[in-house]
Amino acid sequence: MDRTAPAEGWRRLACVVLAALAVAVGIMALGTQQARAAEPSGPGACASGVVWREAFAGDLAC
Repeated sequence: MDRTAPAEGWRRLACVVLAALAVAVGIMALGTQQARAAEPSGPGACASGVVWREAFAGDLAC
């Protein structure tokens, strides 16, 4: 059986944890981009929770 030095074991564990963290951050960033792509955009889109003004005939609805 091959026994590694304790410092080498911690280094290997740190590498695995950092790799898992990098993958998790990448997946979260990808999900954020997809969510933003699904949001409406353009002149007829309104920001969530914002009251613009009173509507009138011929107004574009958000």
